[in-house]
Amino acid sequence: MPKSWALGAAIAVSIGCSSVCAQTIPEEYAKLIQEHSRIGTLDGGFFGDQIGLSTGSLSFVQTDVALPGNNALPVRAARRFAPGSAPAVGHFGDWELDIPHLHGVFAGMTANMVDWVVNAADPDHRCSEFNAPPEINSAPPNAGIFSPDEYWQGTFFYLPGGGDQELLLGGDVPATGGGYPATTREGAIARCLSALASTSESGRTGEGFEVVTPDGTTYKFD
Repeated sequence: MPKSWALGAAIAVSIGCSSVCAQTIPEEYAKLIQEHSRIGTLDGGFFGDQIGLSTGSLSFVQTDVALPGNNALPVRAARRFAPGSAPAVGHFGDWELDIPHLHGVFAGMTANMVDWVVNAADPDHRCSEFNAPPEINSAPPNAGIFSPDEYWQGTFFYLPGGGDQELLLGGDVPATGGGYPATTREGAIARCLSALASTSESGRTGEGFEVVTPDGTTYKFD
C-alpha cells in the first residue's frame, strides 16, 4: 500500500470522526442539561418519603450522586432513613445505604445461636431450612424464654424504589431444578448459595441467598 494513500485514509478517518463528534457531543450534552432542568409534577414522594404498600412502613430516601449507566441497574449513592429502626453504623449517621438487602429481627449472641439462625441444631442452613427462628432462652439480666412471634416479624427483601417484600416459605417456584425455599407475593424467588463469600464483612459462616425478581434481575446476598 502506498504510504501516501495510507496517510490520506488516516486523515480522512480523523476528519470524519471530528465531524461526527462535533455534531454529537453538544447535542447529547444539551439533552443532559435539559433533563436535569426540567420541572416535573410533584407526587406523594417529593420529600423523599416512601410508603411500603406491603407493610405500611414509612421511610425517606435521598440520592446524593447519580450517574448514567450502560444497563437498567442504577449507578448511584443514596441513603435511607426509616423512623424507629436501629441506628445505622457508617458514614451517613442515622441513615443507611439505600441498596438491595435482606433483613429481619433475629436473636443476638446467645449460648446456642449467633444472629441469623433458623435451626439452633444446624445454624449454617439459614436458607435451605428457611423458616421462622426458634424459641430462645435469654441469659441474665434479661433472662426468659421468648417465642418467635415475640421478637420476629418476618424476613424481608428490600429493593430500592419498591420497598420491602416479605420472604414467604414455599410458593410458586420454577420447575427447573434446584431449591427455591422462599418467594414473595410480588413474584421474586429466593434460592440458596452454599456459603458466604470470603470477602464478607459479617464474620459469619453458613449459607447465603440469591434472589431473582420477575424481570430476571439476580441479586446475590453472600
